Amino acid sequence: MIGKLFRFLVLRVIRVFYSPMEVSNDRLAEAAPATVFVLNHPNGVLDPVTLMAVLGRPITFLAKSTPFGYASSRWAMRQFGAVPIYRAKDIGLRGGAEDEGDMKARNEKTFAKCRAILRGGNAVALFPEGTSHTEPTMMPMRTGAARIALSAADALDWKGLQVVPVGLWYENSTQFRSTVLVVPGKPLAISSFREAYQEDPWKAVQDLTVLIGQGLQKVVLEAETTELLKSAPFIAAWTEPKGHKPDLPVRQAWAAQLLEGYRKMHATDPDRVAEIERAARQYARTLYTLGIKDPWKLEEPRPVLWYAVRRALLLLVWSPPALVGTVLSYVPYRLSAYIVRHHFPDNRQKAGALKLIVGTALVVIVWTLKAVVTGVFAGVLWGVALAALGPLCGYVAIRWSEVARKLREVVRAGWLRWHRESLVRYLAAERQRLAAKIQCAMADLRSAG
Repeated sequence: MIGKLFRFLVLRVIRVFYSPMEVSNDRLAEAAPATVFVLNHPNGVLDPVTLMAVLGRPITFLAKSTPFGYASSRWAMRQFGAVPIYRAKDIGLRGGAEDEGDMKARNEKTFAKCRAILRGGNAVALFPEGTSHTEPTMMPMRTGAARIALSAADALDWKGLQVVPVGLWYENSTQFRSTVLVVPGKPLAISSFREAYQEDPWKAVQDLTVLIGQGLQKVVLEAETTELLKSAPFIAAWTEPKGHKPDLPVRQAWAAQLLEGYRKMHATDPDRVAEIERAARQYARTLYTLGIKDPWKLEEPRPVLWYAVRRALLLLVWSPPALVGTVLSYVPYRLSAYIVRHHFPDNRQKAGALKLIVGTALVVIVWTLKAVVTGVFAGVLWGVALAALGPLCGYVAIRWSEVARKLREVVRAGWLRWHRESLVRYLAAERQRLAAKIQCAMADLRSAG
């Protein structure tokens, strides 16, 4: 019971920490019961939790063995069905294998358990890169996912098993309330490996590993530099070919095309690429100077007055519980960010998980202490009421700040349209020129083959 409650709370908390959390297509819902999900690994322990939050069904994931060496983390990992994978670099460490032979024996037990899970019609998630990282490109694929998938498919007579690549994209993995997109790819044709696996299992494993890497490349944004990787989704949002603001899945698909086009054109026509980069940077600097995050608000205006009135009334109604939530949560929220930033500065791939864990713990502790103090000085009923309503007030405070921020953006855009019409027309023209340059370059690449 405690384990189920813990898992339920973690899956709800991560949906509060990251928002919106979207899935780009229906392939997760359509996945077979016995599926091996293979994912990129940019955000540590939160990656499998993110998949579980959007998948909506139990899943077993492989995790490095060292957390299993500690009672608390071992208990937490097991509530999510995690099984340990033993790495050579962890030999001799707490939770690691004793030597290479012990590592191979333990990993074979893990693989056997995964095969049994798949034979039982359940899902397994693996990270073929073998480690979490924040590099702008994926690391070389390990063979574990292919070994498990092929051996399980062989045990199932090559029926009913799927391997589905899944790309995870975090707008900012360490920022509270930032966007997450989950991009499932097309299931890989495992049955086609039947004869190859029976003739030469190791070669079949290597070939499937290559195929898994190719599948992930289709759903994961990669770039030569971190700056380029971060800027591509924003440029994609400004230059979507249909000429209107794209939703998140469309934006990411266009960003992937832009990055692929960048790689090709950078090698064949670097001067043209440099010209587009200069135009994009100039446009971005202009938006930043004006305090505009979403230029589409200038070009696709909504009735500002009526929108502002409705949102202002909503904020007014929400103000009392939002104030209570802010008083309860502001200090632990800021303190958690300070602790992670100053005490774990070199753990960016773990910073999101650390901030979520530390922040949640501090918020719960502070809420509990304030409820107890309220109960002592104002009466038990007031203390119980504060404890019960604290989470709701905290969430209202989050939504209040988000609505207020959107209201400021819309009002600012409306003010610019009303008082600086020529500037708005200039910005629209600049965006359209940038979009035309990029779309023309992409069209030239397509025509060149």
